[in-house]
Amino acid sequence: MRHTNETKTGCDTARGTGTLDEIKRAVSAYYTDKVKQHGPTALGVDWNSIESQELRFSQLTKVIEPAGEFSVNDLGCGYGALVSYLAKHYQRFQYFGLDWSPVMIDEATRL
Repeated sequence: MRHTNETKTGCDTARGTGTLDEIKRAVSAYYTDKVKQHGPTALGVDWNSIESQELRFSQLTKVIEPAGEFSVNDLGCGYGALVSYLAKHYQRFQYFGLDWSPVMIDEATRL
């Protein structure tokens, strides 16, 4: 598992209301605040409950062949909950998580 917060910057949003740097700062601040309030939990990544997070993961992984090896690029990985879910249900996979919040990345590296 690898986590990084590197990104290319300088693009404008579709509406032209901000640069990618501004959006990155706003998203990072929002989720940094959430994880500081709630810790590395479903609420910490703004899900209503662990059940809703697990349901999302269950739906997402329906496309995975149970016996096969696969890889996942998790953009906006938060504290890495998906990799924990995958480890419970699958034996062979590669995972790469990317997030803009340094606090989320710190939490993810503790997994």
